[in-house]
Amino acid sequence: GGKLKYDGTTLNIDGTVNATTGNIGGWSLTSNSIYRGNANWGNVSGMYFGVNGLSVSNVFKVNSAGQMSATGATISGNITATTLTATSTGTLSSWNFNSTCLYRNSDVWGTLNGSYFGTNGLSISDKFKVDAAGNVTANSLSSSNANITGGSFNVTSNSGVREPFIKLTSQWF
Repeated sequence: GGKLKYDGTTLNIDGTVNATTGNIGGWSLTSNSIYRGNANWGNVSGMYFGVNGLSVSNVFKVNSAGQMSATGATISGNITATTLTATSTGTLSSWNFNSTCLYRNSDVWGTLNGSYFGTNGLSISDKFKVDAAGNVTANSLSSSNANITGGSFNVTSNSGVREPFIKLTSQWF
């Protein structure tokens, strides 16, 4: 009584509809998916929801394992990941990156007011620099207990007025 009603344009069903195939408003139904356009997951000309995952054209896809791919995204809130891969360029907080470096203000090593970490070395402004070969340039160095092992240590005075004092082992020079 009253579970199925048709008025000539609208069919009303009160209860459960069971179907293994069919069409509803441009959507197709199979035993494995509901789709519009093309029945294949990730196809450029369709929307798909089924056993292979879900997809809107080929620009947004989530496969049945939960792996998502999208051609663009704006996400607000937190992102939690065990691995983050960026293959080209981007911004992370006030830092930028490209394929060769992580930088702030300039992607050129040793730039005034820039911070750089990349293939050319490390620099904090133009005041402290370590090049890719390990050579250090600094306006000033200070240590309460420094050890230099191997190689050489050269001191050059730019002023020409007074040579710096250097203590090597237990003798002053």
